[in-house]
Amino acid sequence: MIQKFLKRFTGVRMQLVASVFLWISPALALTYVINQDWFWKYAPDWLREYTMSVPWESFFVGLLALVAAWYGGEHFILRQVQALTRAVLRLASGDLDARSGLKKAEGEIGQLAQKFDEMASALKQRQNERDEADQKLLNRAMQQTAVSAVGQCALTNRDLEVIYEQAVYRVAEMFAVEYAMLLQRMPDGQLHPLAVYGLAPNETGKTVSISQRRSQMSWTAETGEVSVVSDWSKETTFGHSPLLDELGVVSGAAVAIPTRSKPFGVLAAHTTHKREFSPDDIQFLLAVANVVGMATERIRAEDATEKLAAFVKENPNAALELAADGSVNYFNDAAGQLTKALDLDQPSQLLPESFRAMIRESLVTGHNQTGLLSKVNGRTLTWTLQPVPDSGVVHCYGEDITTRLNLEAQLLQSEKMKTFGQFAAGIAHDFNNMLTIIQGHTGKLLEDESLAAEVKESLAQVYSAG
Repeated sequence: MIQKFLKRFTGVRMQLVASVFLWISPALALTYVINQDWFWKYAPDWLREYTMSVPWESFFVGLLALVAAWYGGEHFILRQVQALTRAVLRLASGDLDARSGLKKAEGEIGQLAQKFDEMASALKQRQNERDEADQKLLNRAMQQTAVSAVGQCALTNRDLEVIYEQAVYRVAEMFAVEYAMLLQRMPDGQLHPLAVYGLAPNETGKTVSISQRRSQMSWTAETGEVSVVSDWSKETTFGHSPLLDELGVVSGAAVAIPTRSKPFGVLAAHTTHKREFSPDDIQFLLAVANVVGMATERIRAEDATEKLAAFVKENPNAALELAADGSVNYFNDAAGQLTKALDLDQPSQLLPESFRAMIRESLVTGHNQTGLLSKVNGRTLTWTLQPVPDSGVVHCYGEDITTRLNLEAQLLQSEKMKTFGQFAAGIAHDFNNMLTIIQGHTGKLLEDESLAAEVKESLAQVYSAG
């Protein structure tokens, strides 16, 4: 009760004064009583004698002043200062949760305690913000490391299956989720799993029902947009997938795997716990998807180039790549062998004499030139020029047609002889028809007995000639 009464005084000085005054008030009251006439009139003799011989009022005043000083210092200064000291020591040791515990204290010490608590709270908030920023930086560093690992795998490995598995593994590890998927969009709109994390191995390489109409991943693969679902139980935009429902998926994010023409597929992460995907998480997914998309295009282009190069290299006919000035950039084995067989120094000697003008014309017009002939050491070659204006080169494809021309010449001669024989046979047939008629009439005349002997002899010679 006394403490509550003293707290009404706001200042420390006033509290100490009030404390001293309160505790010495009994001594003051006793002094006042002793100094009254009625006390000496009615007080017993022994009390009068005792009161006059002992300075009780001074003793009580001093004693109560000491008690008041002790009480005021203990309750209004020392305890609060000790509480502040303990809080300062805790704060100095790194405990940012340290508080003075003097919320109800008033006066200067109460204000000091309030400011100390505010300072500790501000330090705690700044520390939390710093920890959050450090965690974001750490997460970004880890995400960049994961993206670099996928990129390194894509650069050092040409097996797309290994790259896809590396991508889903890094996504699942970075997000600490149960499932990660990489799916290819097929021409009919279905999604074909190429790599999965957290599912049975037999799910890979098999078209599953996750690609139903208006599902999250189908929509992402079709539009190329990012899709994020924080809680599937409250999702109304996308249709539910039987597979994801069976896995108990609660949250998920999906991004398209970009290529030059259209999205190659989808890279997705799913978890059975409610999770918020931050913008940094989405950027990480997009970065991994970009690496996968570029690696897929590069490796497929390299495979196509290798097939084309193998086709040209293994082509039994001569093939050359010529620059705009007529220099040879490349020639295949067949061109080299033909050059040696014809005892030439350079493959360019196989071409027609005016091939440089032909090359310039092809590059200017962009049109192919076919049926160009060159004769080298008794051999006849035919050439086709195909310009590539974007690269400034011309592809030349040659064929040795000497044997074919010889066969064609022989065939032509044979056809001529056949025609001549048919003509001769026709003429002979016509003469035979004429002779048959002559013989028939001559034989008929020889049967006439009335003819003269000289006439019959002439007719007999004509008949015998037929």
